[in-house]
Amino acid sequence: MRSLKKTCGLWLLVYLLCAIGVGGLAARRLLVAGGPVGLIGGGLLWLGLAYLSGIPRKMAKARQIRSALAGEPLRDGKIGAIAGRIEPLGETLVSPFTHTPCVAYSYQIRMPQSRGSAPWEYKGVAMVPCAIGSLKLLALPALDVPERFRRGDEAIRNAEGYIASAEFTVPVPFKPDDVATPRARFDHRVSNPETDLRRTMLYERVVTPGQQVCAFGRYDAALGGLAHESDSIVPTLTLMEGDGTAIQHTLARRILGNGIGGLALIALVLFALITLYVKVPLAAAEQMQPRRNTWWWEVRVDDWMQRVFDDMRREEFIPTGLAAGIAQGRIEVAGRDVRVQSASATHDGNDVRITLSDSSNVVATVIIDENAHTLTRLELLGQPIAAPAELDVIRVSSDSVEGRLTSLGKDARCRVAFNAAFTSSR
Repeated sequence: MRSLKKTCGLWLLVYLLCAIGVGGLAARRLLVAGGPVGLIGGGLLWLGLAYLSGIPRKMAKARQIRSALAGEPLRDGKIGAIAGRIEPLGETLVSPFTHTPCVAYSYQIRMPQSRGSAPWEYKGVAMVPCAIGSLKLLALPALDVPERFRRGDEAIRNAEGYIASAEFTVPVPFKPDDVATPRARFDHRVSNPETDLRRTMLYERVVTPGQQVCAFGRYDAALGGLAHESDSIVPTLTLMEGDGTAIQHTLARRILGNGIGGLALIALVLFALITLYVKVPLAAAEQMQPRRNTWWWEVRVDDWMQRVFDDMRREEFIPTGLAAGIAQGRIEVAGRDVRVQSASATHDGNDVRITLSDSSNVVATVIIDENAHTLTRLELLGQPIAAPAELDVIRVSSDSVEGRLTSLGKDARCRVAFNAAFTSSR
């Protein structure tokens, strides 16, 4: 019980982190997109991570079955595998819908379209004590065997008889069934199950006496068998149908499927974020949120996207939205970080000198060729900057010059949007 809550809490935390992370990245470009993108994209990312997290368990099972086929002995208290034919240690069961003699079964009765939150109307599992070769199954395993759809009047009559004779309970959240026993039977129903079984779908898993199987679980030398690992939410005692070689192939396909599925979901989230960042470039985000704090990683991402998706976005056509004399942005030189607040401009022959200031001091000087609108000189915090810098001049009028300045040098960086007002006329 405590382990179940702990594991569910851990995965809930992972989902929250995914939602916050994806939503935060979306909100950096479009504030209103943060919530929905975080909920949906975070869920897809969480599901992708869940797929990938299943790979180590399947790889461990593949190693365990190889050890079993190689004849390596099981170690007391460690997870291992056994392969062989399963046989009952006493009486057998009959399956609910086909009345097949068996040592274990599970079933579900579902509606074609699930009602509410439960995907089933009735479900259950049962097992009698049994052994594989000389080793016993000491607990009820998770039955990893094919689930088969049962149809026809006989199956429905058998299901109706089973429901009439069984004692059903409504499962309680965070209260799992006690599976630490080799003789078990659990029958559950939803609060108001469907009574007309002709409208439902019947599914059944059956393990028959003498069937070739592989079991994975914790070896208990004193009791001579396999059991669940203590305090584990994921059943470590599982039963798979088939011989060792077939199960190795099954596990290999599942590992590949987990990898493809997990990476595809993560790639889908990344594609959605990249599309958002392409459609809403950094310049647009700065225009909508002029007082946002600039992060250098997003400037680098924007610079990369500007080069990769050059035909899709042109930042120089996006106005800053700033009034004349106002600047917004960030300058960092040798660990000194300042916020730019104002901008002014003067004519200097064929050049225009733009001065950027914080609350009290000049922090940057930008000189551009008035005719070509190209950057000819840049000083940040009094230091000449030789590193490549990009200047997008959006508009030049008799009153002001509007644009954006970006530089991503090793020791000097800046990202500033400005609308520098001319302080004198020609």
